Amino acid sequence: MQGRTGDGFRRETKMDDRSGNYPAVRPSGPERSVSPRASSLRPLPLTVGPPELRDLPDLLRLPGIELLNQPESLLVPFSPSRAALRARLRWPRSRRRVIVARTGDRVVGFAMFQPQRPDQRWRLDAIGAAVGVFDAIPVIDELIRYGITLAGLNGVKRLYARVPQGAFCAAGLREVGFWPYASEMVLVGTDFGPARMPATVRSQQSSDTWAVQQLYSASVPRQVEYAEALTSHRWDVAEDRASVGVHGLVIEEGHHIVAMARIVSRTSGHAVEMIVLPERTELIDPLLDGVAAWLSDRRSARVYATVRGYQQEIRTKLVARGMVPLHEQDLLIKYTTANIRLPVFEVVPAFAEVREGVPHRVPTFLQTQPHDDTVT
Repeated sequence: MQGRTGDGFRRETKMDDRSGNYPAVRPSGPERSVSPRASSLRPLPLTVGPPELRDLPDLLRLPGIELLNQPESLLVPFSPSRAALRARLRWPRSRRRVIVARTGDRVVGFAMFQPQRPDQRWRLDAIGAAVGVFDAIPVIDELIRYGITLAGLNGVKRLYARVPQGAFCAAGLREVGFWPYASEMVLVGTDFGPARMPATVRSQQSSDTWAVQQLYSASVPRQVEYAEALTSHRWDVAEDRASVGVHGLVIEEGHHIVAMARIVSRTSGHAVEMIVLPERTELIDPLLDGVAAWLSDRRSARVYATVRGYQQEIRTKLVARGMVPLHEQDLLIKYTTANIRLPVFEVVPAFAEVREGVPHRVPTFLQTQPHDDTVT
């Protein structure tokens, strides 16, 4: 049983979406055929859609995959063929949306979106194209457009991407409506040096999430807060998934959290982000001492840290402790759009029953009395 939607997509009941792995949406016909923009060479005819099992050999050899969402994506090995296989087989706990672009029987493009809880926003985690001497921008453009359409059909309102400056996919993201709302620098090092846990620093508890959310709201610019639209679930350290450790360190004063460090850990490394009240920069050093003390008990090859553009004081302290800038990246957002239908007013003729007019009576006190000249 099939039903056609208004934008050319077809729903098939055999692709059920109850598992949450891949939407029950496929392009009209076997796949959505598109033609890239004209270039100096003859443009490649492309078809864009979900991965098939026959695509796995090409994905194993597909070069040029750009890993986004750094530094978290650098903590785990990544394989496009493994990601496509999990999406195709609806691997347990896998909510990834994988999209491939083909020309003929050859895979030339790959993109992976990761839905985020609790509002199911989508984050672009990886994208790439391998077209030889042809222009890769049209392939990137079609992969992103397909992903945006897929997200909109699934009720997603926001899509995000953390893109290194100078990445080849940056131009394609800007063209389809992604715009930057902040920038950040990724730093890398082996550790923060030896340190003891300060008395003012403690581990974050599950009851601290709302206080951390208030710290976030008081520390970031308003345009960043509106664009990210984070809730307290973002800071919940209790959401510890398999093979992923999330730990928090906080500094509390007067029942208010004034500084926080969040550490995402894998076996290959750690990723650290910090939030400190802008007027309390003296708390950066004790907070870094707490992070160093926590990391000293855990062996790791590398430690990554992200610093927003409005956190220059934290960046200075990290560099002084031996962290080396790796690259800068832009934080992008794209809002999905919906067709707005204005109400159409129809003129309906109405017929009223016409009756004879009711005669008006003149009040008696206004009537003229007859003149009487008789004298009594």
